[in-house]
Amino acid sequence: AESELKEPVVEALIQILGRDNIPEVKVTCDSRIQCGGEAHHWCPKCETHLCDECLDQHSILPFTTKHHDQVMRLDQKWSQMEGMCSFCDRETPNYCEDCQIIVCERCALQEHKTHQFSEVEKKVKERREVFEMFIKEVKDEYEVCKRKTQELKEELEKVKV
Repeated sequence: AESELKEPVVEALIQILGRDNIPEVKVTCDSRIQCGGEAHHWCPKCETHLCDECLDQHSILPFTTKHHDQVMRLDQKWSQMEGMCSFCDRETPNYCEDCQIIVCERCALQEHKTHQFSEVEKKVKERREVFEMFIKEVKDEYEVCKRKTQELKEELEKVKV
């Protein structure tokens, strides 16, 4: 009976929401050279993951040399919460409050001109807070159910005697 009360989805949510650190992820360099090395950098201008060697090439090639100011380490990129545009799959930090979707600047100019926007990161934090409250409520209910189950077991034992 008590094992039926445990919910794996709730337990998984508790574990996920309890994490403060982004898990370490290996990203492959996807530069034009296609070296296949481990990427540590991101060029937002060409939307390319770069390993250290390809970054050196990227900073001296005539058509990408001006990107050097914008290149960032992957850990910096991941700390800036972004999502994928619902229309064109570009990464963007913009969330359309009216439509409740992620929209890049380019797509926003078409159908979302008059809409209110916020940052994806803000929406994620808001949703996280909602999930945390939900998890707390579920945990509290679980404890109540556990206590009542124990009380019923004790009552059942009394009746048997």
